Amino acid sequence: MTWKHARRLRQGVQVACLLLFILLLFATVQQRLAPSLSDLFFRLNPLSALTAMLSEKAWIPRLGLALLTILLTIVLGRVWCGWLCPFGTLLEWARFRSAHKRAARLPVKLRTVKYFLLAVILVLALLGNLTLAFLDPLAIFTHSMTTTIIPVLNYSITSLERLLYAVPFLRPVVDWIE
Repeated sequence: MTWKHARRLRQGVQVACLLLFILLLFATVQQRLAPSLSDLFFRLNPLSALTAMLSEKAWIPRLGLALLTILLTIVLGRVWCGWLCPFGTLLEWARFRSAHKRAARLPVKLRTVKYFLLAVILVLALLGNLTLAFLDPLAIFTHSMTTTIIPVLNYSITSLERLLYAVPFLRPVVDWIE
């Protein structure tokens, strides 16, 4: 497989994972989905799985999918952030050019802060404290979607439906869409 084909495959997986995440999120918010599927991405996330198991000091079988992510990471590289994580996909698509330039100018010691923060999160999880779990990118993304994006979309769509429903000849179309 050439680099070009591998890149296209990764982009396809990214799109599929992002769409699946959004579908699962909306289905969960609308309570149209069994709770067993709603946390699929958290079960695939190695950081979420590891911190949960460390804080419980036990193996949690539902989080075993994170092992698959870790094994694929060993073989293919950054599988979670580069292939599966919906937040990572959006960040990759956003392409903040100035951020790359600023990151290149950062001293090496400042770039290691992320590893220190990871160590602190894991030690706190080992002590049974998941306070810093809110720093997990997937948790940030999920929280942002459920507290901001989805309510705004819900309000906007409902307002548009009300507006269109006031026009008599559009009522059948709005009813069909609804």
